[in-house]
Amino acid sequence: MRAPLRAVVVLPPPPFLLLLFLCYSKGESRTLPCRSHRCCLPPPSPASATPRRRGVVPCRHIFFLEKDLHAGAKRKLHFSRRTPEATFIPRPVADAFPFSTEKLPEILTLFSIKTDSKEGEDMKKTLLPCDAVDPGEAKLCATSLESMVDFAISSLGTSSVQALSSEGAKKRQFYSVVPAGVQSLVAEGENAIACHAQPYPYAVFFCHGGAGATKVYKVKLVGEDGGRATAVAVCHTKTSGWHPKHLAFQVLKVKPGTTICHFLQQDNVVWELSNEANADIFFLEKDLHAGAKRKLHFSRRTPEATFIPRPVADAFPFSTEKLPEILTLFSIKTDSKEAEDMKKTLLPCDAVDPGEAKLCATSLESMVDFAISSLGTRSVHALSSEGAKKRQFYSVVPAGVQSLVAEGENAIACHAQPYPYAVFFCHGGAGATKVYKVKLVGEDGGRATAIAVCHTKTSGWHPKHLAFQVLKVKPGTTICHFLQQDNVVWVPRQ
Repeated sequence: MRAPLRAVVVLPPPPFLLLLFLCYSKGESRTLPCRSHRCCLPPPSPASATPRRRGVVPCRHIFFLEKDLHAGAKRKLHFSRRTPEATFIPRPVADAFPFSTEKLPEILTLFSIKTDSKEGEDMKKTLLPCDAVDPGEAKLCATSLESMVDFAISSLGTSSVQALSSEGAKKRQFYSVVPAGVQSLVAEGENAIACHAQPYPYAVFFCHGGAGATKVYKVKLVGEDGGRATAVAVCHTKTSGWHPKHLAFQVLKVKPGTTICHFLQQDNVVWELSNEANADIFFLEKDLHAGAKRKLHFSRRTPEATFIPRPVADAFPFSTEKLPEILTLFSIKTDSKEAEDMKKTLLPCDAVDPGEAKLCATSLESMVDFAISSLGTRSVHALSSEGAKKRQFYSVVPAGVQSLVAEGENAIACHAQPYPYAVFFCHGGAGATKVYKVKLVGEDGGRATAIAVCHTKTSGWHPKHLAFQVLKVKPGTTICHFLQQDNVVWVPRQ
């Protein structure tokens, strides 16, 4: 499990180290040229700023309207680094440097950059939006990694955050969105923070976002040559404060206030809640009662992949041993995030767990057959949680807990896994799974019906499973959790 990102505390450097850094910066300033050929989303400029020239950002195809993000949509794309690969400097050093348009002459002198140079012009364009006030959303010009992480943590309200960026599409060509290839990563009312690399002698990112200001999508693409890419699309909903001549408005022929979407380049990132932010779904069975209160959000946590016919699924290789062959089959790079996720999906499918029955269902038919054989009846039905689409505190209503499986009966829980097509990890068995229907009410009065599953045979689970760490218990303890919307539990029909 990846540890939550936290700000790094760096002690102030001694004076000689700061002097050494300044000397190094002056001597090596030419290795960090601030070119303006980047293709990232320029930060919203203040009304007083000079509009960017049309030639500054050539990748006009990265901009689009939200309605145009759908299966089959086609765009010419190229995800590359559009700013020099500048290095973050320690926070105490960054905080010691002047950083404002008012101090620009001093900054240029500090880095031996001529006032009338292209590099000086780009630095001014970086500083202008950092000085501007935008009431529409929170923003920060992060001059150190620590300040960027701290801003993400404070904006998202949790230390369990992760950074995402686009992968692939290194060749400029037309890419199409694959069927069921658009996955929303941020639920309604949740926050996300987009950070765009800016031209500067050291690493500077313009970060902005806030509740309802940013929507984030994971988009699977296929190129004309068959190459695969996974793009992160960001849609900014609060653009009223952006410059009227912003390139996006010109390209899309819309006005400020319109939701503007764009794909992230490889040197831009978006911060969102990590999987560990869902730690609140885990609890002990004794804590499932009227009045119990938890922060919840039932959403889809895996891409909306489609089941394929059983004969096709059975013909595909499906094991960690065959992973290289599988990656080649789906044109997925070995060192990609998608490949890593697929390996994590396959590992428990290969493992043997004597504690309970399990199956990695690669087709709807195999899932249904496993449920029928495990439950000992053809009269079965699948349940999942409903509601709770907004992250907030929910309380169990009086008499709101109903057991759905009698003692000694079976239940099978199936969890969606990341894979090119639909795969569900199904497990359970006699006495291994208890199922409850739980009625909840949110802080805003909204109602939800949750399905709670309690696993009684957890001795075979990994000792570092997130549930054990969150609840501070050991393998063998009954672990309960609420089902997300892309998970189901099979029970005998009553």
